Amino acid sequence: MKYLFKKNTNPFFFLLLIAFFLPEAYAARTVDRGYILGEKDTVNVQVYVGGEQQIATDLTVDADGRITVPILGSLQAKGLTPAQLEQSIRVPLARDYFVNPQVILKVTGFHSLSFFISGAINSSGKYDMEEEPTLMELIGKAGGLKEGYGHIAYITHKNSNKVTKINLVTLLNSGSGRKNIRLKNGDTVQIPFKTEVDQAKTNVFIEGEVKNPGMFPYRPGLTALNACVMAGGFTESAAPERATIIRKKGRKKQVIRINLEKVRGGRVSDSSLQPGDFLNIPEKTNIYIEGEVKNPGMFPYRPGLTALNACVMAGGFSEIAASERTTIIRRNGQQKKVIKVDLKKVKAGKIRDFALRPGDFINVPEGEPGKTNIYIEGEVKNPGMFPYRPGLTALNACVMAGGFNEFAAPNRTKVIRKDGQRKKVIKINLEKVKAGDILDLPLEPGDFINVPETWL
Repeated sequence: MKYLFKKNTNPFFFLLLIAFFLPEAYAARTVDRGYILGEKDTVNVQVYVGGEQQIATDLTVDADGRITVPILGSLQAKGLTPAQLEQSIRVPLARDYFVNPQVILKVTGFHSLSFFISGAINSSGKYDMEEEPTLMELIGKAGGLKEGYGHIAYITHKNSNKVTKINLVTLLNSGSGRKNIRLKNGDTVQIPFKTEVDQAKTNVFIEGEVKNPGMFPYRPGLTALNACVMAGGFTESAAPERATIIRKKGRKKQVIRINLEKVRGGRVSDSSLQPGDFLNIPEKTNIYIEGEVKNPGMFPYRPGLTALNACVMAGGFSEIAASERTTIIRRNGQQKKVIKVDLKKVKAGKIRDFALRPGDFINVPEGEPGKTNIYIEGEVKNPGMFPYRPGLTALNACVMAGGFNEFAAPNRTKVIRKDGQRKKVIKINLEKVKAGDILDLPLEPGDFINVPETWL
């Protein structure tokens, strides 16, 4: 560009060209395979086996972040790259249905990238883009600069402690190069007017998990929590208990940690801000699992993590777990939401799994006595209630009860099994099981075994 325009070319003429050619510039570029899929994105999926097409379909990421793939059913898509989603489709197809399937996935519609721009700009606001633009492309999309714009653009990067300063005079005169950086999803661009004084002396910067990150005017008495309120409050993914204030003193940088969750609850005092402070609200990064799993505790959150997969990470359910009564506790600020999910049905493939968010608490309760034990009555030596164990059979249960007494008729044993309101009676000849003539019957929690008395 610097060979096409003289150095004294009016920058507004250059911005006009950007705005005019912007759609064509987007159309000419391909999407980065590192793009993160989100709600309402559309993808085209094609599957080939031995050179023949088996699947060809267009899918939309739903409100739960999932797509429904032919043959496989519902799969998590939100939070994954196209390459990761391809892998999520290919692996189960190769395992259960096809030999060496080839999966081709293309993103055909983008609805997940948002950028914010304000200040000396003709159309300030939020812009949803189909891919990550450069700074000049976003300025062009927002209608160009207003008269009297300042020389510095401030870019606040989401989920980092960094604000990038760009010299607009250098950028507009060169038209490209290192100054024309490519923005990341969630970035906020602030372009002050030339008449405004040094931004670091009159503003504070709020970044991370607030609803409207960016630069805000400093006022005497401004505190960390009040600044977050100015920024629209915390997002659902915010971890205010790990907030940090970054304060520069000359060439030194001071990091102040503050628990804004306790501040909000009135348990600790708020922290006063100073001009130029950077306030960072990090994202929650863990989920918590408690109750009847083999290894309860804290586990790292990953995009696409579901409730059942998290329980697998925790070693699986214990033998007395009532996974059908699992609850997920989700906090949004001071509010607490309790979500019930039947992981027993999820595991059986009857309902789809539940997508987790950072900070979720999963509780797997202990089963009720009738659902974690079996009962043996009749002609055994020690009738009563016994703990259920995976793999327990009818004959083994009778052995646990001391074996048959001299009046037992094991050939007419019955197992009574409840399924909701219905009762099922299963007849089994434990005499033949004992002799090895037929297979034993696997038991389920809550089963009643009746060994009747022999007929005289």
